[in-house]
Amino acid sequence: MQEEQVHTEQALLVQVANGDETAFRQLYDHYRKKLYAYAFQITESALLADEVVQEVFLKLWVHRQKLLEVKHFNSWLYTIARNHLLDALKKTARETLARKELVRTIPAAINNADDRILFQENEKLLQQALNQLSTQQQLIYHLSRNQGMKYDEIASELNIAPNTVKVHIVNALRSIRKYIRYHSVSVFLLCSYFTCLIS
Repeated sequence: MQEEQVHTEQALLVQVANGDETAFRQLYDHYRKKLYAYAFQITESALLADEVVQEVFLKLWVHRQKLLEVKHFNSWLYTIARNHLLDALKKTARETLARKELVRTIPAAINNADDRILFQENEKLLQQALNQLSTQQQLIYHLSRNQGMKYDEIASELNIAPNTVKVHIVNALRSIRKYIRYHSVSVFLLCSYFTCLIS
C-alpha cells in the first residue's frame, strides 16, 4: 500500500474510532468483498462467509475505540476474520446432526419442492432488505434479532439512549416491510417472517 493510502486509512480509522458512520461505511465497502472472498474460500458457503463478514464488522464497530491502537489494520482485520471462521466452522460441525433432524421436522408445506424454493428466495429477499438499512440500523437490528440483546443492553453497549435503539428498530422494520412489499413477496411467508421479527 502506498504511503498516501496508508495515511488515508489511518485517518479513516481515527474517524471510525470517534463514531463516524460514514467513515465506517467506507472501510466496510473497501474490505467487505476481500473478506468475503477469503471466508468463502475457506468455508465454501456463501451464507457462512456473509455471516462471518457481518460478525467481523460488528465487532470492529462495537470495539471501535481500539482502532486507535492498531498499527497494521489489514493484518488485524484478517486475524479477527480467521478467528471468526474457526468459531463458525466448529459451530457448523456441531450443528450438522441438529440440522438433519430439523429437516425431518420441517412442516409438509415447506417440504414441497416449490415451496422450499420460494422460502429460500424470500430469505434472500429479506437479506437484501437488511442490506438497504443504514450501518447503525443493521448493527442494532443484528444485536436485537440475532444476538437476542434487549434494548437497554444494546443502548449500554453502544452508549446511546434506549429510546434511540427502539426508534432504529422501528425504522428498520418499517424499511424491511416496505422493501419486501415492493418486491411482491408472498403474503404467507411475509407474515411468517414478521411474526418472528416482532415477537
